[in-house]
Amino acid sequence: MLCSPSVAVKGPFRWSGCISLLLFTFSALFFSLISTPSEASLVGSSSFKSLESRFHPNSFPSTCAAPHLSSLSCEAAPWYSNEFTPLPLTPSFTSNCADYSITRPFAETYSVLRVHIGAAIPVDAQVTVVLNGVVIVTPILSASIDLFISAGINVCEIHVAVGTCITIYTIKINVAVLVVGEILPPFPNCNSCPPTNIDSFSLALTAAGSATLVPLVCTPPFDIHGSHDFIAYEGVTVFVGGNIHLHVNFAVGLWIRYSINNGIWVYVAVSGLEIVAALQVGTNLIRVDVIKPGPCGNEIVEYTFTICEGPPPPAPLPAPSCPPLELISLDLKGCISLLGIVQSIIPIPIAIEVGLFDYVVIRPLGVTLVKLLVTVDVDVAVNVYLNGVIVAPHPVPAGVVLDLNLAIGVNLIKIDLIKGGCITHYTCTIN
Repeated sequence: MLCSPSVAVKGPFRWSGCISLLLFTFSALFFSLISTPSEASLVGSSSFKSLESRFHPNSFPSTCAAPHLSSLSCEAAPWYSNEFTPLPLTPSFTSNCADYSITRPFAETYSVLRVHIGAAIPVDAQVTVVLNGVVIVTPILSASIDLFISAGINVCEIHVAVGTCITIYTIKINVAVLVVGEILPPFPNCNSCPPTNIDSFSLALTAAGSATLVPLVCTPPFDIHGSHDFIAYEGVTVFVGGNIHLHVNFAVGLWIRYSINNGIWVYVAVSGLEIVAALQVGTNLIRVDVIKPGPCGNEIVEYTFTICEGPPPPAPLPAPSCPPLELISLDLKGCISLLGIVQSIIPIPIAIEVGLFDYVVIRPLGVTLVKLLVTVDVDVAVNVYLNGVIVAPHPVPAGVVLDLNLAIGVNLIKIDLIKGGCITHYTCTIN
């Protein structure tokens, strides 16, 4: 515009005036550049340049209704504590600002970060939390999300999406530099940790398209000092396409993390929070870890909840009442043989007493084989074992004498009396 032919300038200085004005403008720009430090010199002069967030407002396609958060705040705790300290956002939160940074103390290199999210967005919106590039959880709106952050710089992203329209809020979590001469607190003494348990839980299902909770009965019944593994059955109702609803109650100062069907771990510090997940076809497995931060480190106790399709299997029939089966007599004779030919037979006295099931006899000198005859009632079967090996024939026919070749040293004869589902064990030790 300065040199437009439409500008009426008369006389010999019509073009020279434009040239002078252009030279003045370029001179001003040149001196402005040499007097302003370059981006590279700024980076070189400050080691914290890389930690600074570049703040910019969110922008959206013209067809998008911008899904905004209505509130956002953070607080953190050391790894060995559940006492949180607020961490201010820089700059202060406004819904149309996308980038923030916070600084946490150097002493809390490994910490727990609690992010409070408030959203004033449509009900069909999806909120996703990403920590250091990993999707952590899609939370309930207006929720408090607990994240375990590592040493160094961490980046937390909160994605708010409605259809194809998305807003991404970013929080860069920096670590303050250790000041020279700063005295860090000593590592706490490590004492024994008491057991960590949940106080109670409830498990229910909802059918597809229904909000009616159907409680599940878990086996065994919950006992704070009992089993940590529970089984429940869906029953005859069809819950395909429905949801799992789990409430876990625990003491103040504890955490839980849960994983459903081997999915990602979700960390929760709020007792009684409802855990909702889609019910898959077949067996569903919920793992819940109770975490107690303390001076000894994190104590973790695991619980499992298995949900099976269909009704529970029928209860097993009670075991039959089995009175002891009586051994009427036990005839035992020792044999002395030479080159496999029996030279003499020596009776080995043994008296059977009612209610006595274990007997001990002494093997006569030179006896290498015994003949055994067992007498029982006609409806009782008999199996005989020598040193753990069953002796043929079995069961032993009535009136059959068994030849038992003895091993060197102590020998053990076991006699099982069997009738229906009942069995009585007798033993005879030959020393």
